[in-house]
Amino acid sequence: MKALRSKRTRLIIACITVVVLIAVILFLVFGRESDKTDDTKEYNEIGLEIKPVADAVSEAKNVIGNTYQNLTLPDDFEIICGDTLYNMTEYRMPEDNNVNAKERCMDLVRAFVEDSYDESLLDEEFNRPDGTIYSVYYGKDVFLDGIDFETITEEELLELEKKHKEDEHYSIYAQSDGYINVLYSWNTAESWADIAFLKPDVYIIGKDNIDGVSYNISGTQYSLSDAVEFATEKITSDYMKFFPGCDGVVPYAVYVFTNEKGESIYEMSFEWLFQGTPAMNDGYLNNLDADAMYLYPCTVEIIEPDKIAQIDMFAPFPTEKQEVEKIITLEAALSHLEAKLAPESNYEITDIGLKYCRYHEGQGDPEHEVRPYWCFTVGTGGTKFGTYSPRKIIYVDAQSGAIYCYNSMKGEFEFKKE
Repeated sequence: MKALRSKRTRLIIACITVVVLIAVILFLVFGRESDKTDDTKEYNEIGLEIKPVADAVSEAKNVIGNTYQNLTLPDDFEIICGDTLYNMTEYRMPEDNNVNAKERCMDLVRAFVEDSYDESLLDEEFNRPDGTIYSVYYGKDVFLDGIDFETITEEELLELEKKHKEDEHYSIYAQSDGYINVLYSWNTAESWADIAFLKPDVYIIGKDNIDGVSYNISGTQYSLSDAVEFATEKITSDYMKFFPGCDGVVPYAVYVFTNEKGESIYEMSFEWLFQGTPAMNDGYLNNLDADAMYLYPCTVEIIEPDKIAQIDMFAPFPTEKQEVEKIITLEAALSHLEAKLAPESNYEITDIGLKYCRYHEGQGDPEHEVRPYWCFTVGTGGTKFGTYSPRKIIYVDAQSGAIYCYNSMKGEFEFKKE
């Protein structure tokens, strides 16, 4: 009996030994393989996973369906990105500096005015105090030239104002660094003097269906899709040559303002493309003395079908470029953002993109770094100056992981976590 017990004990010990050996072998095989997988992952300085740009972009949509405590993701989104990303040094001058400044201004004006260009309407020319930027006005108060306001009668003044309103009279401001602002022709401006107080219908291109949508534009039903196609083609064919750092534009949104007469105008917002990757356009930078996420506006307003009434364009000239080989994955960026947000902050994200932006620290030096950021749009609304744009944007630097939340209604950051 004793021998039988001893035999059974040895058998149990042998079985336990076999089980332990199998467990050790499984751990060594699969555990090491797991370690090997972890070892192949790469992380940035603060521990966020990074991948080659193409891989990070192709895997971005894997986050759809993920749940977070402080974030709600859209059901779908589209990442527009070129083959290569860069960190770019941006300076507000083209490569030839001020050599062809005056000619560039003239060309900008001619591109807008086209056949009706009249050199005599170049009313004012001036340089910046440091001589770096040449600027012109075209048609600024030319109708007042030679008027003696001390002797003019009220009747003559009324007649002058009437003629002024009837004439096709543009006011154009152009800078040699590529910036152009074209104001309304005066005979159509009066109807839209209070545009800032009108609430628009908002159409986000690519998200809202604009097929078959049209409004009364100067007495004609003009479709949104035709207007977007016309404006995109016009910018590409006539104005892109003035912005050598850019290779195109992408229509972002259309804001439709309708006055009390039932007449509408289209204000279109575009995003610049730098080798296939968009630059964020979130309205206008209103205070150069404040910290901001600097913006590159490209807006067009249409009052008459197939005719631009106002255009406002501004884009950087990259002077140096350094390729970005790897970026934070979108999943890592969202997890990082989730961890940094206040509990139950509940940001409802309506769109996600990978875009070029620059963080602007006050007035400072005109030279800044433009970098790729993961951009999260939160809601839609208007700025305090009446220009409609995404209400809030949360930016996560795609390399460092620094976080910024900019409120375009207030023109200030809600929070920064660098």
